[in-house]
Amino acid sequence: MILWEDFNHTGVRLLDQFLSESVADLDRAAADSALWYAAVVNVLDQGGPLEALMSSGRLELIRNREIRSRLSKWPDWLEDIHTNDLSRRRSAQALSPLLAARGWPDFDVAGCGSFLCTQSAEMPDFLLRLARDPELRAVLLWQKLYLVAAAEDHGSRVPEADALLELIRAELALP
Repeated sequence: MILWEDFNHTGVRLLDQFLSESVADLDRAAADSALWYAAVVNVLDQGGPLEALMSSGRLELIRNREIRSRLSKWPDWLEDIHTNDLSRRRSAQALSPLLAARGWPDFDVAGCGSFLCTQSAEMPDFLLRLARDPELRAVLLWQKLYLVAAAEDHGSRVPEADALLELIRAELALP
């Protein structure tokens, strides 16, 4: 299972490479992937069983106070993550026309069986120019910072979720 934290860390790594002095050493697929990670945003879905439980007013049915307390904090955490994701989406939407005006993507998606359908493994000159474009670099640096924050947002809840699940397992006497 891929976690959003891992997804975002991959984007940070690829953007670091794309924005580095050694960008010419990247292959075409890595450069396209870096730009894809900058332009595409995962937005956390806040819906689901917890929301239904919270809105029903029946959280008191859970007798274990610690579980109840931890569950009651989740909506605020999810809202924070969701708000940050939406902020990044607005930034990514501004990035897409900038990339398009500079010639990316320049491939035909139809029939390739993958979202990124690069034409060759070689790094084309236009991607090297993109990597050195000051306006685009500024926007990509912001996107990288958003990815770092998203990875932290998503990753910071994993230990809490694990602890909560362990409490639930113990309460239900599950192995």
